[in-house]
Amino acid sequence: MSSTSSTPFLTVPNANETETRQLRRTFWVRLNRYARNEDILALASTNRAHAEALRPHCFKKVCVSTATHSAQDTYRTLVNHRASIERLRLVLESRGVQDVLFGGTAGINMIQRIVLGGGVDCDGINWATFLHVFPELQSLTFQDMVIHNPFGLLRTICRGGLRKVVMKGVFAYHSVVSAASSHTGFSYLNTEMPSLLTSLIFNEVGLGGGLLKSIVDLLGLSLRKLQLINCICDEKEIQYALGRCPRLTHFDLCHRDEVFTRALFPSEFASQNLLFMRLAINFVAFAWFQSALCKLHRLRQLSIYKRLRPQLPGIRRALPRLVIHYITTEEFNNLVNREYVERVADG
Repeated sequence: MSSTSSTPFLTVPNANETETRQLRRTFWVRLNRYARNEDILALASTNRAHAEALRPHCFKKVCVSTATHSAQDTYRTLVNHRASIERLRLVLESRGVQDVLFGGTAGINMIQRIVLGGGVDCDGINWATFLHVFPELQSLTFQDMVIHNPFGLLRTICRGGLRKVVMKGVFAYHSVVSAASSHTGFSYLNTEMPSLLTSLIFNEVGLGGGLLKSIVDLLGLSLRKLQLINCICDEKEIQYALGRCPRLTHFDLCHRDEVFTRALFPSEFASQNLLFMRLAINFVAFAWFQSALCKLHRLRQLSIYKRLRPQLPGIRRALPRLVIHYITTEEFNNLVNREYVERVADG
């Protein structure tokens, strides 16, 4: 374990594992000796004594999981050494949510990133209290869970200072209900709200039944980054999003199975500020998209997945400063692989 190790995470052994005291002491000594500022400490399961032994002032990036009975003590020990910590990510599991929210934990205002795990009941959280407790929160991730009303949830949490919302492996119940209904079924409120939210990332999320359209109606004016990875969504709703987000600078669409048609792009993009676009998708003919892309005069990088690597002379003439990157089959497989995407993001 060296300071130049390619492994970005140092995972603390589970406190419930049967290890001798000497083995534990040896582990802590080695960790304290070799861990350096740029290493990321992942406290998977530990207790207060172990957290103190780790000397957290050595670390700049820290990830704490509350999937332990002593999460509050662990967290308090860490924040007492917060002088050197630049980024603290909190992973909330079902056991630790109430402890952190209502346990009087000190230093909680340093939390900027929170991940809500699959055991968390989002419907049971008072989001007004949640946002009040974490006043500096900028990024919120929902992972591997069922959300009965994702639109209502977004509408509530976007009132705070959040800049980024990520949903990974989320089963959006209402989008299924509304899509299966023969009539309008679930009615969304389409009133646009002022928000600081600029980035939406959906990974393996059902966005059918008008859900994406309604989210765009709500947050479209502020969005700068929209990322859709292996999402269930009608391409006409994606077209609607591209035609209604005037400040969009980054658009990322990755899908392992769906074949997209000319209905994917609008005749006119709402944003003339698009700088980056990645299309890791299967499509029949790229020529369908050329006329729309030629109008994006500020586009600087275009990544596309096409084995034959079309030359795209029309786009090259219209956008001489554009860098075109052809995604290889290996890169494509990585982009639509959730574990790979998460590993890169966490690193």
